[in-house]
Parts: sequence; C-alpha cells; structure tokens
Amino acid sequence: MIKMIPINKITKTLLRLNVLGVYEFERVLVRVLKFYLYLLCLIAAAAIYQCEKIRMI
Repeated sequence: MIKMIPINKITKTLLRLNVLGVYEFERVLVRVLKFYLYLLCLIAAAAIYQCEKIRMI
C-alpha cells in the first residue's frame, strides 16, 4: 500500500501555495516569456546581420 498522508500533505501545501501565488506566478511567467522572446529576436537579428555581412563580401 502507498502511504497517502504525505501525498495529501504535499497536495494541500501546493494548493495553499497556488492560492497565494497564482498571481505572482503568472507575472513571473509573463516576464520569463517576454525575456525569451527578446532573446529570440536578438538571435534572429544577429543571424540576419551575419547573412547580410557574408553577402556584402
């Protein structure tokens, strides 16, 4: 038999954290996604710039 008590405790703790931290979590997630989009844009710009430089030569 699997002990259910720890799982229940973990679930309750997660739910409590979830209730308190949903808003904060969403804000962090949005920030992270924006950062990744910014990085992708930088990488794309760098790649295009490199291609243009190669073409110039």
